[in-house]
Amino acid sequence: MARTRTTFDPFNAIAEPKRRALIEALVGKELTVNQIVELMGWTQPMVSKHLGVLKQVGLVSERKEGRYRVYKVNAAQLKPIQEWVVQFEQFWSNSLDHLEDYLDEIQSKEVNMSSDNEHTVEPTIITREFNAPRQLVFDAWTQPEHLKNWMFPQKGFTCEYVSADIKPGGSSLHKMTAPNGSEMWLLTKYEEVTSPESLVFRQYISNEAGDILSNPQMPNWPKELRTTIKLEEMGGKTKLQLIWQPINPTKEEAEAFEASRSQHGAGWGGGLDQLAAYLETL
Repeated sequence: MARTRTTFDPFNAIAEPKRRALIEALVGKELTVNQIVELMGWTQPMVSKHLGVLKQVGLVSERKEGRYRVYKVNAAQLKPIQEWVVQFEQFWSNSLDHLEDYLDEIQSKEVNMSSDNEHTVEPTIITREFNAPRQLVFDAWTQPEHLKNWMFPQKGFTCEYVSADIKPGGSSLHKMTAPNGSEMWLLTKYEEVTSPESLVFRQYISNEAGDILSNPQMPNWPKELRTTIKLEEMGGKTKLQLIWQPINPTKEEAEAFEASRSQHGAGWGGGLDQLAAYLETL
């Protein structure tokens, strides 16, 4: 039985793995966007985007409950997919008998293989509370007129932003100058900027032209690190969670990051101390 393809239909909607995961999360329950964000570990814009597609094809429905909107699966709308899939059951019953043996063979080969490019590292997580509203803390992370006043590790440093395009896909370039006159340039590439909730970026040592450089003091330092900032409103104050983790590190990079873990609080912690002091002046 052939299926007519359309631009927006349940088949195309569930072709995206994240939307299938979202449907599974909603089975048998109703959830708000914030509950889905917490459950799935996704950003709010990502959740809203995928919910919008699923609503458009009727796989998810929405209703208001007080100040919130809650979402649930319309299971009946999955019936056309089930009817289309059932025609392949005979094929599966004949073919799946051989799948387990094949997977066992692959697994036995992979057990004996290792790659220096596949190493997981637990993130460094730092939590702080600031005596300032969440929007102001978010602005301090995303506006160069604020950033220049605190984005350095300790008192006596100065900071200058020569470019700042702080948005998803954008970047900034700034210079830190130490009390002894030595300079360090940092390039920041922004992945997610969600006001006033979160910020995700990668930061690199660079030169004044923005060319990425290796770490001169730690040759095995990870080439890619992702920083995630999460902000939570707490009665006029703001709870900040900073998550710092290498991206696809080699074995040597993972070891270098792990070996320096005890110093991470001094690096990022010093910057957060400067942020707290700056917020008190506003």
